Amino acid sequence: MGIASLIIGIVSVVLGVIPGCGLIFGLPPAVVGLILGILEIAGKSKKNEPKGMGVAGTILNALAIVVIIVWTVLLGAAAKETAGEFEAVMEEAKEQMEEMQEEMEDGTSEEMQEAIEKAARAAEELAGQIAAEAERAAGEAAAEIREGVAEAEEAVEEQTDTE
Repeated sequence: MGIASLIIGIVSVVLGVIPGCGLIFGLPPAVVGLILGILEIAGKSKKNEPKGMGVAGTILNALAIVVIIVWTVLLGAAAKETAGEFEAVMEEAKEQMEEMQEEMEDGTSEEMQEAIEKAARAAEELAGQIAAEAERAAGEAAAEIREGVAEAEEAVEEQTDTE
């Protein structure tokens, strides 16, 4: 059970850092691996045998669960932020379209062409701003995940070194 827990923990940590994959394919095995690791530790403690594999498996599976939860929360927050920005952009585009409509009703064909070009430039600029913000938010989320994984790996190494 200890080896199974360890292997499941390794696979779950790897799946946990893949966006969208961890929640579906990483969390259920991580929970099973955590249970196996705890059972291994309890069984070996009664027999007074070494329980390193069970401890390592338990730590890895717990780490995988934490990584999956953190990654899911960060991705959800980034998606929510991006959705809010998208709605704002759509509202601004709607306002510009209304302004264009008014200009078209009141203006000449030359003025209409200028209004269309103005709206196209504004739409391109807004799309660029949204893309830059989404990229920034995703980069920050990925950096936080990497830091958490590095800290967890250090904790696992410290735990295995003490045994």
